[in-house]
Amino acid sequence: MTRCREDGLDDALELSATKHNSINIEFQATTLMQRILMHIANTSQRNEIADRPIEIRVMSGFRRAKKKTTFEQSDTEVFSHFNSAVPMQKVTVGSGTGRLWQYYEIGPAHKAPLILLPPAGCPATIFFKIFEELQDSQIRLLAVQHPPVKTHDDWICTFTDFISHLNIQEFHLLGCGLGAFLGLLYARVFPTSILSFILLNGYTTNEEMVTDMQKYEFAPTAVLRRVFLEKYEKGNMVTHQFAQRNIASISFVKERMESFQHDELLSDLFLVCKPAFIDPSKVDDSRVTIVTSEDFSSDSAVVHYSVIETFKDARSVLMKYGGDFPMISIGDETAMYIIVHMRQFDSSLLPKLEPLDKSDSPLQPIKADAPISSETTQQAQQPSETEAQAVQVEEATQQNDENANREEEERLQKEEEDRLAREKAEEEERVRREEEEKARQDEEERIAREKADEEERLRKEEEERLRREEEERLRREEEERVQREEEERVAREKAEEEERLRREEEERLKREEEERLQKEEEERKQREEEERIAHEKAEEEERSRREEEERVKREEEERVKREEEERAQREEEERLAHEKAEEEERLKREEEERIQKEEEERQRKEDEERIAREQAEEEEKQKNEAENNTQENQEQENQGETEGQE
Repeated sequence: MTRCREDGLDDALELSATKHNSINIEFQATTLMQRILMHIANTSQRNEIADRPIEIRVMSGFRRAKKKTTFEQSDTEVFSHFNSAVPMQKVTVGSGTGRLWQYYEIGPAHKAPLILLPPAGCPATIFFKIFEELQDSQIRLLAVQHPPVKTHDDWICTFTDFISHLNIQEFHLLGCGLGAFLGLLYARVFPTSILSFILLNGYTTNEEMVTDMQKYEFAPTAVLRRVFLEKYEKGNMVTHQFAQRNIASISFVKERMESFQHDELLSDLFLVCKPAFIDPSKVDDSRVTIVTSEDFSSDSAVVHYSVIETFKDARSVLMKYGGDFPMISIGDETAMYIIVHMRQFDSSLLPKLEPLDKSDSPLQPIKADAPISSETTQQAQQPSETEAQAVQVEEATQQNDENANREEEERLQKEEEDRLAREKAEEEERVRREEEEKARQDEEERIAREKADEEERLRKEEEERLRREEEERLRREEEERVQREEEERVAREKAEEEERLRREEEERLKREEEERLQKEEEERKQREEEERIAHEKAEEEERSRREEEERVKREEEERVKREEEERAQREEEERLAHEKAEEEERLKREEEERIQKEEEERQRKEDEERIAREQAEEEEKQKNEAENNTQENQEQENQGETEGQE
């Protein structure tokens, strides 16, 4: 089964027609069917597939078709799914305090991984769409984020510790931008560890990026972020159908960059701006795939062709769109190139193409040498009137469709030719402007050089004239001085000659003594040098032995550490389970105590209310009795007064 898009139709048909006894094509239901039928007809005329059955299946969409949404919404949904499905893992490597590596991993653990190195200023999560696209591909993916470093050698050392900690002996490497450059630097030291390269918007030299890092070392974090973002935004200020995707990818990277600390951003700047050189002889060109976006921030054509010039036998792809982050803006296309690259080294990734059984095919070709029965001939010679009309209508429809297809093909071909002509004219105009600008600059430089040469010549002539005048003056003074001193010289010449002879003899004896001492000193130094070389050799052997012992000791310590971590993890799980049971028991007791207290409180309130009612009734009763007594006393007093009056 060959699954193809419109741009891969010809290759898919040729592949199926060459390697299989049938052609079995799946395609999306568009005008693409016309092209397929025309291609089959043309190929059949060449007798390449005339004897093979053809099966065409019309699909409503490709596998894993996603819901149509805006790019930003789809991007957010995919990233959320990546965060929930792929956990971030951390590991500390190196001696002393160690360095923290962060990485994401999916795929079969027994396979050599494809290690993904992000561009400068970007985290490992930038490859989330690659993970989403290749989650079912049986490719082991390992996206890594390095700790802060200040030199390329430091990065190589800590990366070696990292892959050694994960027990990775060999791996494939995909590097984007700075990640590609770091991977090539690593290959200079350990060429046999890397099975293959995918250089995504990569570069092979950073000479034009070298700068003084002192101005950035104490810059605020916001300034460092701005340095990266200005570079990326400048490169993506283009207008085409994917421009919105490029802008959305920049926004995504900007949000992720907010989580970067000052030392992490400064580390990436160090790796970008410090000079370093790769060794192309350590890389097998046949194992390299170069993928470059035409609209990314650097001069893509120059960078792309410089990388191709370095790896002349490598596979190369120049994508028209994608920006600095094609793994986000066109993640599906980038994943397709990864699969094509990895199929060279992993046969399990190749599609299972099986020839179509002719006995099961609904379409059976009629061979030219096949015998035709007389019954079939009579039936063919006696078509009904209705069938004849249907055939005429079908032929007319086919003729109209063919004319429409031919016109459409001619129109598309003309548009393609016009577009190619425009692009060619634009390219020629750009080259012409560049040549004119270069010629103008060369002329200005020539004039400036001639002017500087003329000024230098005049300055030298003036200096020569002054020097000659000064020499003439000194010569005259010297002649006068010599004339004055001649008389004095003649007077003391004899005494001086005797003194000179005596000094020469003393100097000769002194030189002979010095030569003897020098010869003895050289012999002594030679003996010391031989002793030093022997001592250094012994020290080197001792150092190698100690390093081997330290390596064995480190491996033993790491093993003990891993066992201790596993034991601590088991104890922690048991402790958490015990604490959970105790917490549940404590909550149960607290709930029972709370219910008991609420019951006691309710009983206490009822008792208080009952006592209050009884007290109120008692007080009311006493009050009524007091009023009755008062009333009786009043009546008795009134009765006594009445009796007294009588």
